Amino acid sequence: MITGETWELVSRTDGATVGEIRVEGSDFPWLTGSFAERPGFVPHRALFEDAASRFEAEEWDAYDIACDRIEAALALHTPDGRAVTAFLLHLTGAEATFRWRDEPSPPS
Repeated sequence: MITGETWELVSRTDGATVGEIRVEGSDFPWLTGSFAERPGFVPHRALFEDAASRFEAEEWDAYDIACDRIEAALALHTPDGRAVTAFLLHLTGAEATFRWRDEPSPPS
């Protein structure tokens, strides 16, 4: 990934971009950057707050459910506009840390 690329967080309900992440660094497999809210993000903020609190409390099953809720509500689009298959996104104020997968998980 190239520093300066912009990824979009998109509502699965109406296709509106609700946030943008400008990549500022990486520590494979994680990318870090600044997060800019767009109109329409406010209703999704609680999803990220719930995931963060579950993570901090080390409630791993509840954390997985919280992350699934984020992915059900939002899609993460690459700089070229493609939606990734799966992602984990942590938001702390205007800071974003994320990783993604372009291919489905292998069957278990």
